[in-house]
Amino acid sequence: MAPRLFLERSLLLERSLLLEGKLGSRFLSYQQTLMTDCAIAAGVPHDGVVKPYTLAETMDNGWCWNIPFEDEDHRGYVFSSAFTSVDQAMDEMRRKNPEMHDPFVVKFRSGRHEHFWKGNVIAVGNAHAFVEPLESTAIHMMILELDLLTAHFPASRHDVAIKEKLNERIGQRWDALRWFLGVHYRFNRRLDTPFWRAKGQSGQALSDEGPVFITFDVSPSESGPGVLLGFTDSRTFDPLPEPRRREAALGCFADIFGDAALDPIDYLDHCWSLEPFAPGGPTAAVPPGSWTRFGRWLRQPVGPIFWAGTETADEWTGFMDGAVRSGRRAAAEVADRLAG
Repeated sequence: MAPRLFLERSLLLERSLLLEGKLGSRFLSYQQTLMTDCAIAAGVPHDGVVKPYTLAETMDNGWCWNIPFEDEDHRGYVFSSAFTSVDQAMDEMRRKNPEMHDPFVVKFRSGRHEHFWKGNVIAVGNAHAFVEPLESTAIHMMILELDLLTAHFPASRHDVAIKEKLNERIGQRWDALRWFLGVHYRFNRRLDTPFWRAKGQSGQALSDEGPVFITFDVSPSESGPGVLLGFTDSRTFDPLPEPRRREAALGCFADIFGDAALDPIDYLDHCWSLEPFAPGGPTAAVPPGSWTRFGRWLRQPVGPIFWAGTETADEWTGFMDGAVRSGRRAAAEVADRLAG
């Protein structure tokens, strides 16, 4: 009997029936980079106005496409089920598109199989791999796979090296596409929901230009909003009127995090130099060499007096972690004194 070669072209976004189901080709997930795994799609009336462009815009837990057709716009909300439910995403989609028609939900997984060709099965398109539709790459990748396959099809079934080379080349193309799409999330600067912070945006930065010279993410909870805290030089920042302080601070945030920082949900600053018990300094700042020469004297007991406080910490000076460490150290010193 002549050997058979099966070409698998699946419309399923969940599983390859032959490659994975029968031959056990391992699925390599892109979940750590591409976190979306669901989409809600629906038609939306456009009142006869056909837009000459497509649109991708950020949503609370993903993004939404708009593709204009002659009779209506086709809208789709691509989101991560790890951060919102289908019902919550549906509500958000309706708020964005109150006139949308009955929607349908598509679940998918981003990633590829270890093999493009295994045994007598060649998997093309979704049967081999899938990535979310941010750049509409499905048809492009299918053409690329078929082009590589036809250009390098082995002359004999004994030519196994070509099969392995095709697996390697096509896998590399999908992996490159993964990182290309990941860049879209990494450099999107919306910080008001945890979906975007989970993409590696820590909110912590240093600047040597100012007026904000250091920033921290002080968001109150995993559900948001995203809150950035910045410290400034009070000598040049505090004398400015409030509108000018806001403009300067947001401008610095925008330089670091992108133009989305220019339009925050809210803005608040406080002049610590006006506080009578903390005139401008959140912690002590000393010249180079001071800690190594004199640091130990800050925590050296004087008679019955033992010293604690973040400035006396041997690690994380100026932070709450340092304060806790110094308290434990001072308590241990007191215990040793009493025991001795």
